[in-house]
Amino acid sequence: MKKSNIGRRVVKGIGNGIFALVLLFCLALSVSFLLLDGNTFLGKRFGVIQSESMTASGYLKNDIVYIQDASLIEVGDVIVFYWAPDQYEAVDFDEKKASLWVHEVVAVKNENGSFSYLTKGSSNETDDGLYISSRFVLGKAVLLPAFFQRIFQFALTPLGLSVLLVMPCCLLLGLLSWELIVLLKEKEEVHLEIKSEVRYKKSFFARLMLAEADIKERYLKLKKTLLTYRNCHDRISWKFETYRIGRKPFVRIDVRGKTIRLYFALNPEQMEGKYAVIDQSNRRTFASFPSLLKVKSDRALRYALELIDQTAEANGFVKRKIKREFSVSLDWTFEELLTQGYIKEERKDDFFIRKGGKPIENRN
Repeated sequence: MKKSNIGRRVVKGIGNGIFALVLLFCLALSVSFLLLDGNTFLGKRFGVIQSESMTASGYLKNDIVYIQDASLIEVGDVIVFYWAPDQYEAVDFDEKKASLWVHEVVAVKNENGSFSYLTKGSSNETDDGLYISSRFVLGKAVLLPAFFQRIFQFALTPLGLSVLLVMPCCLLLGLLSWELIVLLKEKEEVHLEIKSEVRYKKSFFARLMLAEADIKERYLKLKKTLLTYRNCHDRISWKFETYRIGRKPFVRIDVRGKTIRLYFALNPEQMEGKYAVIDQSNRRTFASFPSLLKVKSDRALRYALELIDQTAEANGFVKRKIKREFSVSLDWTFEELLTQGYIKEERKDDFFIRKGGKPIENRN
C-alpha cells in the first residue's frame, strides 16, 4: 500500500474522531442548558441542585436530577416540589413565581385521603416549617449517573468549552486543509498505470457459439424461417448477421448474453403494442432496420416469427416452393474461436488506465 493512501486513512480516522468529539460536546452543551432551565428532555423533567442543603444525602450543589413520578411517597424519600408559601392558599397558582426545591420528606400527614409532607434539607438543622400539599409535589428526585453528571457539568465550564469545542474544531479545520492540499497536488500529476489483465473482443459468431443451448436453438428456428424466402441470403460481419432479399434489407440479428436482438425492416410506429419493439431509427447503424425486438423467451420467439412474416409481406417477399437445406456447426470452443480470429485478444500494453479517468490508448 502506498504511503499516501496510509496517510490519508490515518487523517480520515483522526478527523472522524474529532468530529465525533465535537458532536458529543454539542449534545452535552445543549442538554446542559436544557437542564439548567428545568426543561423536559426525552420525556423526563430535569433540574439542577442549586444549594448545599442536601449534601448529607449525597445531593451535591450543581448535581443534575430528573423527576420520577411517584404515587406513594414515604418518609425518607427525596422529592421535588414548588416552594411558594404565599401562593399555597391562592386559587390560581403561578408556577413562574415559585421556585423548585429538592428536600427530604421527614413526616407524612393524611387528612381524609389528602396527603401533605413535611420536608427538610438533610444538611439543615431544622425542617422547612410547613407541610407541602401533594398538589405542589412534582415527584421523587433521582440523581443522574455520575458519568453523565461529569460530562454535562464539564461542558459548561470554560475549560470544557475549550477542550471539547474550540480545540477539536481547530484541529478538524487543519486536517481538512491538509487533505485539500494533498488532493490538489495529486490532481496536478498525471498518473498512468498499465492495466494488467487481458481483454477479449468477441465477434457475433463467437458470441453465438459461446451462448447457451436454448439461445442456439432459438437462433436456428429464426434462421430456418428467414431462409424459406426466395433469394434470401445472409452475411455475417464482426457485429451482426444481416439477411437481405436481393439488396433489400430484411432482418439483422445480434446476440448479447441470453438475449437475441432482432432488427426488422419495419416502421416501429406501425407495429402493434404487444410486440413491444424499440425504435432504433435515430441510430445510423440501424437506419434500414429501425424496429428492435428482444427475444428472451419462447413467447418472444413466436412474436419474432410473426414479425418476420409481416416484414416479408410489407416488402413483397415471396417464400420458396422448395425448402432450402442448410447446416450450421454451433459447437466451437473458446480456444478454436480465438485461434480462428473470431475472438481478438488485446495485448497488455495496448491501453493505459488513468486514475479516475477513461482508458487512454497507447499510440506508441
